[in-house]
Amino acid sequence: MKIIAAGDLHGHTTQAKQLVEAVEREGADKVILLGDMLYQGVYGKITEDFSGPDTKDILNSLADKIIAVRGNCDAEVHQEFLHYPMMADIGVLVEGTRAIYFTHGHLYNQHSLPAMAEGDVLLQGHTHIPAWVCTDGRYVFNPGSMAADKEGNIKGYLLIEDGKTFIWKTMEGEEYHREELK
Repeated sequence: MKIIAAGDLHGHTTQAKQLVEAVEREGADKVILLGDMLYQGVYGKITEDFSGPDTKDILNSLADKIIAVRGNCDAEVHQEFLHYPMMADIGVLVEGTRAIYFTHGHLYNQHSLPAMAEGDVLLQGHTHIPAWVCTDGRYVFNPGSMAADKEGNIKGYLLIEDGKTFIWKTMEGEEYHREELK
């Protein structure tokens, strides 16, 4: 299975369109959204590239593939406009013998792990900074932000193949880091 994990879109329309392109380009079966998708809401268009109504429509076009969690900037009112659930604080998928937990990062993160077994992975967003950390055999991976990068980091996403290969990519699809797990 191919999964794209991405977060921290914050209502940016151009990057939402790039996410759709990435899903098509990668042949992704699922998309894990790590929160902070709309940010400013769904009612108005602030600029051409910062439009809640347009961004929600773009995300809703992927609704059948999306598994999402709530970010600290997501409001309960956003849920009524999105065609996929997004109010949980944490989710989990099982790939073979590995559990892949996913969360925004403001509640669970590399400093506050959920109960995880050795070899499990926690995907988190929130910091807007790509990261790959292993502590005591537990992995914490952050794809960074799709739109609002910090410290000059790359805007991008994480491609997961069969729960073993984790590939960090730019929004344009260029690979810049890879982790192969056993």
